[in-house]
Amino acid sequence: MRTELAESFPIHVVAEWLGNSPKTALAHYTQVTEDHYKKAVRNPVQQGAEPARTGSQGKKAGVRR
Repeated sequence: MRTELAESFPIHVVAEWLGNSPKTALAHYTQVTEDHYKKAVRNPVQQGAEPARTGSQGKKAGVRR
């Protein structure tokens, strides 16, 4: 029930209702459930991750971004 509350309401609200701090709530109320896995399988990521950029890529002398 606590995980479901944390999914439906802001964590500070759930923590207040249950008498804990938000830090404690995050540590104990947020768990991965079977439904999370099922939802991930139904909604796969459409695009791959962007390649990592190095410090010099995309920069030209005298051009600020």
